Amino acid sequence: MRNRLPAALVAMLVVMAFGGCSCSDPAVTTRPGEAKLEPQALNFGEVCNETPHDSTFTLTNIGGGALNAELKIVGADAVFFTVDPASISLPANRSATIHVRYTPNDDAAGGSSQLGRRHIAQVEVAYTGEKDAAVTKTVEVVGEVSDNEVAPQVSYVCGTKEDGSPLPRCEQGIAEPCCNPRDNADGTKDWTGLGFGQPRAGSTATLPLQVRNLGCGDLEISSVTLTPVPGASECDASTARIVGLGTPATVPGGLGDGQGQDFSLEFNAPERCTYLGNLKFTTTDPNRSTFEVLVGGAAREPNLVTSTDLLQFGEVAPGNTAQQEFAVRNTGSFAIAVQSVALSAATSPDYTIVKIEKDSCNGNAPANARTPISIDGGYTLAATNSIANCGDDEFFVTVRYAPTTPANQDTGAVEIQSADGMVPVRLAGGTAPQIITNPDGIDFGMPAAPLCTGGDSYSCDRSNGCAGVCTTNSDCPGSETCYGGTCISSATCALTCGTASKTIEVCNEGLASLNITDVFLTSLDGGSAPVDSAGGYPIFKVGEDNCSDTAIAQDQCCTVTVDFQDKNHGGGSNAYLNIVSDDPANPTYKVNVVAFTKPDARPVATFTANPSVPQVDQWVTLDARGSTDTEGAIATYAWTLVSFTGATNLPIGDIDPAAQNAGCNRGDGQCFEFPFAPNNTSVLRFHPDVSGGYVFEVRVTDQTCNPPHEARFSTTVQVTNVTGGN
Repeated sequence: MRNRLPAALVAMLVVMAFGGCSCSDPAVTTRPGEAKLEPQALNFGEVCNETPHDSTFTLTNIGGGALNAELKIVGADAVFFTVDPASISLPANRSATIHVRYTPNDDAAGGSSQLGRRHIAQVEVAYTGEKDAAVTKTVEVVGEVSDNEVAPQVSYVCGTKEDGSPLPRCEQGIAEPCCNPRDNADGTKDWTGLGFGQPRAGSTATLPLQVRNLGCGDLEISSVTLTPVPGASECDASTARIVGLGTPATVPGGLGDGQGQDFSLEFNAPERCTYLGNLKFTTTDPNRSTFEVLVGGAAREPNLVTSTDLLQFGEVAPGNTAQQEFAVRNTGSFAIAVQSVALSAATSPDYTIVKIEKDSCNGNAPANARTPISIDGGYTLAATNSIANCGDDEFFVTVRYAPTTPANQDTGAVEIQSADGMVPVRLAGGTAPQIITNPDGIDFGMPAAPLCTGGDSYSCDRSNGCAGVCTTNSDCPGSETCYGGTCISSATCALTCGTASKTIEVCNEGLASLNITDVFLTSLDGGSAPVDSAGGYPIFKVGEDNCSDTAIAQDQCCTVTVDFQDKNHGGGSNAYLNIVSDDPANPTYKVNVVAFTKPDARPVATFTANPSVPQVDQWVTLDARGSTDTEGAIATYAWTLVSFTGATNLPIGDIDPAAQNAGCNRGDGQCFEFPFAPNNTSVLRFHPDVSGGYVFEVRVTDQTCNPPHEARFSTTVQVTNVTGGN
């Protein structure tokens, strides 16, 4: 007799075979929390004993539900490590930073020395996974202890120049700041001498230095002093000071192992003097608690000066002559070797140097008597305070002007060449105009807020912080001057549309009126002004021209403003600003225009959906934090639900973080959510009500340029119906 199934079981199988699944979907099963640890190992490297060192790793919940985890240190060397926090609860798709501290010390090891030891332990992260299974994940932590005893060790280091090159060694007569380093047998450094050089009186000489702690254990620097050496320093104590340390000069909080403190010594004497000071450190270095070094320097006053920088002969009729003289003096503290006194190569032939004389030293000579001198082969001008009554600290140059043609501007210069440089005295005569610009060139340089390629607008309102902001010079910062409501200087004015503008003065230094007929830009070879290779618009253009068709009187000026923008080129650009006038010496006056831009690449936008296979009535996270910009961070994120394949209660269009559910027709009124708003909209969550393809777009902008660059990324998020078991 065959076995028969129980009737109840047969009935259940029939229902399952013919009845199918329940018409209503069962509840969705949420995947429990799951931990992801990055990185999976922390290496503290070699550290000092008894000194705490910190590192971190990231704990991310990549599961569907909350993650509740316990954290602790395990392993043979666990006593030297701590973890914070000890427990944590993370919602799905959230991350947290976990802090690990490594503190090797003898006490934790029962008094056993830890010098040279290597410690290994694990951070254990324990939580409950699927089917209530216990899950443990670990991050290995490793550290090594230095062989150095726990004690500070001070080292004194020479700084570097602004260009990164080393300071020169101090030698007799050196003009710039200097430093003589010394390497010690224990690996430390110090100085055998420091110097400010010989700066001009009234200017500041800066000597960059550094103090470091090469030992294990905190280094306390209780005192740093700089005092003149009594009887050896002419300069007042206030002429030299310590900059970059606390007040009084210390290092607040001390220096931990391996730490350094940059500081500098500054020297600024208002008049000629010699400085010799003593720099002294007091520290907790057990082997060298004090250190002293001498610091020298000398302030020099201006040397070669002339009684005037211009001989203006005015209008002289052809066939007549006029003579003028000027004095050349040594007002400095040292003798000056004058090498030559001659007319410049560009000087009009109507000028000649008639004579060069000095005051007579003959006691029987009448008052104001002079003696001819020769500069050929060199002439020494003595220091002002070294010779009495003989006039060896100055001489006089007489220049004759004898024009040969009328109504012409004759110009030139007498050049006095010495070992300290060249000093010119300009010459001017006749009645023609003479054009000059201030400044003599236009240099856009690299502004503090860099001009960027890739701007989206060339035509923009030029009104900005550079224009219409002043009525007098006192309204302008620093040494800028106010002209026509514009503060004029070498600083660049960057506009909100990515354009920069600079204004120059065009002035007339001649006796006759200067008539300007045209102002235009060309390339350096006389061709068309450079244009943007991609946009086709000019990189430079004349923005405002207040000079063309204008007559400029003597000692009066007009202004020209040049705009600059580079969307695509990047790097250097140059051109000539041409000013056409009736100046006979410069009928087309050329002003060099140069600029430099920093190319700004557009950002890259992207986002991911989580879960990767979302379902109806399940919150879906769109994360755009993977968007990047090579020049820095992403500045803004904006989201749009572009379209849907069917009908949905989610509103199509831009999603406003301030009113994220405006237009939402879901029954619960919850369509969108920005979990990090209002400060961060990089992540958007949406709540689909029907299955189908939801097309989302994210727009990101960078923060290098103004206006910023934008990038877009869109994709379809395919939402399915909820599936269930039986």
